[in-house]
Amino acid sequence: MTTVTGAQARVQVVRGRTTCVEAMRVFEKYNDPDTPAEGTAGLVVIGHWTCGTRGGITTCTSKVATIRTHS
Repeated sequence: MTTVTGAQARVQVVRGRTTCVEAMRVFEKYNDPDTPAEGTAGLVVIGHWTCGTRGGITTCTSKVATIRTHS
């Protein structure tokens, strides 16, 4: 996928299970410039996912899974 900075990144399920469609939907919404983010970590709540970026890695967590993008 393409991140908000224009870089290419892989989407990975780190914990639990989710569909590829769901993971891509969450990261596409997170990387949408119109999605308001809070603080330096860019915290965003998308549905039941809480997402943030630290050290160039974006991680989104829910009660049942953790997904991450990395280059």
